[in-house]
Amino acid sequence: MTSCIGKLFHGTALGLALSITAQGAAQVRTAPAVSQPATLENWARTVRPAERGAPNVIVILTDDVGFGAASTFGGPVPTPTLQALANRGLRYNRFHVTAVCGATRAALLTGRNQNNVNMAVVPELPAAPDGYNTIIPKSAGTIAQLLRHNGYSTALIGKANVTPMWETGPAGPFDRWPTGLGFDYYYGFMTAETDEYSPPLYENTRPVDPPAQPDYILDRDLADHAIGWLREQHELGSQRPFFLYYATGSTHAPLQAPADWIAKFRGQFDQGWDKLREETLRRQIATGIVPRGTRLAPRAPGIPAWDSIAPEDRKLYARQMEVYAGMLAFSDHQIGRVLDAVRAMGQEDNTLVVFIEGDNGASGEGSLTGVINAWNPVNGIAEDAAENRRRIDEWGGPDTQPHYAAGWAVAMNTPFPWMKQYASHLGATRAGMVLSWPKRIAAKGEIRTQYTHVIDVLPTILAAANIQPPESLDGERQQKLDGLDMSYSFDAPKAPSERRVQYYNLLDNAGIYKDGWLASTTPNSVPWNFMMQKSVPFASRNWELYDLDRDFSQSTDLARRYPAKLEEMKALYREEAARNHVLPGFNPTTTFLWEKNHAAPSSTTFGGPVSRLPWGMAPDVLNRSFTIQAHVSVSAPEPDGALVTQGGRFGGYCLCVERGLPTFVYNAGGAGLYQISSTAPLSPGAHQIDAAFDYDGGGRGKGGTVTLEIDGRIVATGRVEHTIPIMFALDEDFNIGRDSGTTVKAGYALPFTFKGDIASVTIQLGQQFESERTKAERAMSGD
Repeated sequence: MTSCIGKLFHGTALGLALSITAQGAAQVRTAPAVSQPATLENWARTVRPAERGAPNVIVILTDDVGFGAASTFGGPVPTPTLQALANRGLRYNRFHVTAVCGATRAALLTGRNQNNVNMAVVPELPAAPDGYNTIIPKSAGTIAQLLRHNGYSTALIGKANVTPMWETGPAGPFDRWPTGLGFDYYYGFMTAETDEYSPPLYENTRPVDPPAQPDYILDRDLADHAIGWLREQHELGSQRPFFLYYATGSTHAPLQAPADWIAKFRGQFDQGWDKLREETLRRQIATGIVPRGTRLAPRAPGIPAWDSIAPEDRKLYARQMEVYAGMLAFSDHQIGRVLDAVRAMGQEDNTLVVFIEGDNGASGEGSLTGVINAWNPVNGIAEDAAENRRRIDEWGGPDTQPHYAAGWAVAMNTPFPWMKQYASHLGATRAGMVLSWPKRIAAKGEIRTQYTHVIDVLPTILAAANIQPPESLDGERQQKLDGLDMSYSFDAPKAPSERRVQYYNLLDNAGIYKDGWLASTTPNSVPWNFMMQKSVPFASRNWELYDLDRDFSQSTDLARRYPAKLEEMKALYREEAARNHVLPGFNPTTTFLWEKNHAAPSSTTFGGPVSRLPWGMAPDVLNRSFTIQAHVSVSAPEPDGALVTQGGRFGGYCLCVERGLPTFVYNAGGAGLYQISSTAPLSPGAHQIDAAFDYDGGGRGKGGTVTLEIDGRIVATGRVEHTIPIMFALDEDFNIGRDSGTTVKAGYALPFTFKGDIASVTIQLGQQFESERTKAERAMSGD
């Protein structure tokens, strides 16, 4: 054996040798006829970017934070990690994102405008037109792919949210998962949001359960994995620079944080959101974050003045903000641990860090009052205000998935108007950004005012690494980058902005920037009705006009004063929208419900247990009748366990066996919890268990009657008065034979694995309810 291996390495055993190219790809070639001793010259050298001074790169992206939240940008929440980074680098106060998470993440990774890579909104809202189908094309190589091809090791830790929802299942395909988009290693969650206490995690492409720790919380787990990966790269001595994309779920709803971190902020927000906005603006002006003379933009319509709120509600609202602050501060602390690890490795000076505080503005999706279950506004379910006040001390803990009142979102976006979703206004698109690279950037603690955008991050990193954008990548001709290198601003605080034009579009909200002017459509809907918006024809939308060079906060509409300028800007928007695959304009929230399910099979059979099938790939039982038929066999006299589950504590259903009794549970979120149980237990042996739900019809979210059968004999019937009308939580999966995430009801412990054998489960779907509006949209599409 040894002699054969020796001959192979000398190239004589099989007449073959391996030649390693500069990119590290192995190619087979014919060996010389005469045996020669191996020398170093026989082996081409792999790319070593470190030898040409290429930096390590860390991109940090937090979620739904808001320009005026972090103390580094004048906000009320202390962010010492971000501040320390700013002290040794630069703060950018005119940096922009796309107004929603998935679109920003696709633009960040590719350096192209979101519609040019088909991510107009989020992966959970796909639609057929180009620009909207959520399929990032091969012609838009990611920063991870480009860096890996040039010798970097790469990792994504945290939120991905760029994979089409129909590709997120266990069968793939995986080429648009993080590991297919250039990342050597991935650990995190694929969805738009997640529960910090029970997230649906993946390691590379494999679903994994969170570590079994009594005090588990996701932000700490992400930091642990990032630190472990960084140390591995350093200690293995590969001499390869690293690229770490670190993307937290904080502070996207649900707002959750350790109790001791929430307690740090007790009483700090009793003054309310109006006074908080005034305090934040004073700090922003005093520290130069915003120019002197900046005024607060008006509160968004419908947001009440703090003084008009009843005292008992103010107490609850203040608690909501304490939870948010605890979450942001805790996240900043965990990011500090990651950067401390880089410092301990001696890599701080030659590490380029880009820290973006928020993939969009702070979110008003928690309604005017805030909610203890963030999915209730999505589903149009009203919460009991008295019950929420009673549970005030639970907010932010594992038994809640809360979101704060929209007034706090306005405050977190100080001094700008509006909030997440409203691409027309700076409250959605202006984000604080800090950039640090001590080895290259001489300026320390300075502010840069150039107009920049998230698509500019990729070309800036390429320039820092001395990498030219390729014309072709992995055999695919590449689209032109839309982003611009920001490094011109590093040493030139007064340099004019090189980005002169930028379009914005999301749902029915549009904006266009050029040379200091911003034209914006007037919002026509509220953010907490995200899935039930009313689309307005483009020609019918009202437009506003702002001179941002003189009006930093977008507070004064000049449309009537300068009508010719407004028409010029609207014409420019149409040009940019056409060039970037925005037109004819499309609002996926009006059609995603039927598009998602139109081709769904009416009957699906699973031949045994299934674990962690994502929401977008599970049988859709909403707003229709359905039947679950399970063929099982048991040997224990009183078996337990889940047969079928989807959703969890904040909305979902479960067909299970409890102490031998087949049981159907429907959790309608804030609308009720219903349980129908058999009075006849399962005997040892093989059985057929059927649960039939007969939907009342007449609209979405209506009730129905449940009938349970064992071996064809009815054993229980009961009513479910309300159902989930729009969607179960994105972070809860579909399972057969176990449960994951959170439990559908209290009383059983995860994973609640069925103690028996499951031969098959068949789910039969009835006709789904369609509103007259949905039918009309289907007809208009020609379907």
